[in-house]
Amino acid sequence: MDENALKRFIATSYGIEMVSVRPLGGDAVSSSVFLCTDQSGKQYVFKQSDWHQSRAPYEKAYAVSEELRARGVPLPRVYRTHMGQFVALLSEEAGERFFVLMDHIPGVPYEFSEPFSHEAGRALGLFHAQGALYLREHPEEVQTISEQIPQEKPYEESRALYGPVHREQFLSLHECELPLVCALVREKISFIDKQIEYLDRVPFDDGVRMQTVRHGDFHMGNGLYSPDGSLRGLIDIDQMGTGPALWDIGAALLSLGWKGYEAGKHAQTEEQVRTFLKAYHKENPLLPEEYELILPAAIRWDMMRVLRSLRRHHFEGNRLPELTQKIEKHLLRRIEMLPELLSFLDLPWIEKHLGKE
Repeated sequence: MDENALKRFIATSYGIEMVSVRPLGGDAVSSSVFLCTDQSGKQYVFKQSDWHQSRAPYEKAYAVSEELRARGVPLPRVYRTHMGQFVALLSEEAGERFFVLMDHIPGVPYEFSEPFSHEAGRALGLFHAQGALYLREHPEEVQTISEQIPQEKPYEESRALYGPVHREQFLSLHECELPLVCALVREKISFIDKQIEYLDRVPFDDGVRMQTVRHGDFHMGNGLYSPDGSLRGLIDIDQMGTGPALWDIGAALLSLGWKGYEAGKHAQTEEQVRTFLKAYHKENPLLPEEYELILPAAIRWDMMRVLRSLRRHHFEGNRLPELTQKIEKHLLRRIEMLPELLSFLDLPWIEKHLGKE
């Protein structure tokens, strides 16, 4: 759609006349994002996403997002259409497209420094604390959110299929559009096996993990900050779910540690992780035994992404190849380096900095 067509679509759907609509920069491969300005100068983000294949997951995700925003979680306001829905549906010959209009949050990306790490930890802690409270007040939402916002190819599903079905296919010699990725997977298959075996032994779901509304894709790039490091807002909650708070924390610290490594600041990683976790713990304290599982939770997150992308490549006609290429670019390398990046994160360290209760 060109700019004028987008303006008409927004006006028809939301009753807001935009004077400009332009693409908003970013590297997202599963969405198109536009910065819009209305006649008063107010700015919005108009986002089209294809993470989900139906409208219902988006409606539920943004309904819960608005509940959490009302409780003080720094999330952008999401607008309803004339029909009272969060999603504006555009039907085309090629299929349905789903759009959401929300407030624009101006800001800068995460910087590997203490003010930014503190704010990221505080925001995730607040998100989880209010998410857990919301679930306690609405216990039926645990099942409803899980059913209405299904996670695509979750780790457990991919793990169950890996040995008896998928491993042999991943090892197969074949012509494809990503030969370097597939060659690396064949080379690293023993390493992948060892990570899966390691995760099999970790007591993730022992019935005592803190359950909450999960962001579902929490990494340092999904926060926007002021130049001084203060957080302006969290974004990209399309993959929201329920489950252990640990999943989001693992993904967050994986992202934090890797950013430090890429910036040549590995020596500062422990300091940044401590800052993040202390701010998180102040908002949403967890037991030391949960923090102790951060490393395997981080490995599990990237292994899920590896297995999910390989399934798309081998069984879905190489869908989302940009994501599959990340296996070669950094995913397997990051899993290899995580034990070193987070080597300090043991129970004595946790009890020293976060306490025993």
